[in-house]
Amino acid sequence: MKIAILVHSFPPKHIGGTEIATYEIAKRLGEMGHQIHIVTEQDQGQDSESHENGFIIHRYPIRRIKIIGYALFWMKIIPHLKKIDPDIIHCQGIVMGIPVLFKRWLKKPVIVYQRDNILNQSMEKYFSKTVLKRADTVIALTEYMKRNLQNITPREIKVINNGIHLEKNPPHHPEETRQKAGWDTNHTILISVGRLEEIKGIRYLIDAINIIKRKKLDTKLIIIGDGPQKKDLELQAEKLKLDHYVEFMGSLPHEKVLEYMAASDIFVLPSLNEGFPNVCLEAMASGLPIIATNIGGMSEIVEDGTNGYLVEPQNSVQIAGKVEKLVADNDLREKFANESKMKVKNYELNLIVEKIEKVYLDK
Repeated sequence: MKIAILVHSFPPKHIGGTEIATYEIAKRLGEMGHQIHIVTEQDQGQDSESHENGFIIHRYPIRRIKIIGYALFWMKIIPHLKKIDPDIIHCQGIVMGIPVLFKRWLKKPVIVYQRDNILNQSMEKYFSKTVLKRADTVIALTEYMKRNLQNITPREIKVINNGIHLEKNPPHHPEETRQKAGWDTNHTILISVGRLEEIKGIRYLIDAINIIKRKKLDTKLIIIGDGPQKKDLELQAEKLKLDHYVEFMGSLPHEKVLEYMAASDIFVLPSLNEGFPNVCLEAMASGLPIIATNIGGMSEIVEDGTNGYLVEPQNSVQIAGKVEKLVADNDLREKFANESKMKVKNYELNLIVEKIEKVYLDK
């Protein structure tokens, strides 16, 4: 089967959740014998077409002109889709769902896989309603997202979560990694991974570490990631005199992130908005208890009191309280860790991609 997957941006220059998920889905579909064409934005210095890991990437530049630049982008893509002549057009998100407007001309089924929560802006909701109505199949990343989409327009919506390669995750607690990183073996290591921007809520986590510091608990927070808030967050930690309690490691290769996860004790995700974050699944596969905000689809990943704790967004006191519980109780940490490893087996990538393939075959 020939499949065109439309995604706004794509690795190697973009490595967010949707980009990584799209890459893994495309790679696995190619291994299963399908012919995959990725259609995406072209960044400066990139070839307009390239072949890698069993799929073809078609890249088109977006001019930074409001509305006009976006329109020109699609004026190139729609005819190119006709030239590719896929059996299925798969749009990664409603924002990439423009092909539903050209279905009569393209004469191909269009699947929309929504991966983000819809904002309350009227224009976005109007466009979303149009795409949702006209798509042949709609997939939501989470049950929470499905309910939100059905509030926009009532229709059948399938739910398919993210998946990960479980075999990629190294064994938990390699002491060698901790020693090389210079982490005190007596410390309970907290780790948070993500882009350093306001929506990730890292400043509330740093405030929580300040609360924990006053209680003289042997903890250290490792923050992996980069972004526009990095300098502000470093300044916040400096003002609170958290030099020995918080370490910023910047952006790291994915393999290194997994290595540091496996050497940590607790994973914390204090986001203000999330879909179904792969990074949380990776932390579970590494055998970590999870502390996360109760937003979006997080309750579908973290079962409060079973494999971790859910806290309210922007609540540093709650985060600190849950960290204290886990630091004080090794047996509880181990119980949550084992539950994480069991629960994450439901999200093995092969199982997830087989569900997506079934959607294609049903068309």
